[in-house]
Amino acid sequence: MGPRRALAATAATLALALGAAVPAAVVSGATAPTAHSVDRATGTHPRVSAHATVVISNFMFHPMRLVVSPGERVVVVNKDAVVHTLTATTGRFSTGDIPALGSRAIRAPRARGTYHYLCAIHQFMTGTIVVR
Repeated sequence: MGPRRALAATAATLALALGAAVPAAVVSGATAPTAHSVDRATGTHPRVSAHATVVISNFMFHPMRLVVSPGERVVVVNKDAVVHTLTATTGRFSTGDIPALGSRAIRAPRARGTYHYLCAIHQFMTGTIVVR
């Protein structure tokens, strides 16, 4: 393993230990889609992280619609200076309180379907998880 690959592997290991998303290409050393590539069949950007991520910023969920696999881990990162939640409108899943500048993780439902969620504290904040 060359020095650059060793450094990338060390950085990837540290980032994963801290819960950060690491592109698959960094972890495996293989070529992976970039953040700018587009799947021509669906017109969407492929994910290259080890898990799905929802970011809360400016009282909005980003992305507002997330497509995941059944049971996939979803990390929710709160970049706002106030507490938020990501809670299914059916009560099927919830992060509980996510502290300001903190994060929590949930597991996507195992049943395929569309699941609407909101912030239980700021109910105007909404989004959707699609399990395929």
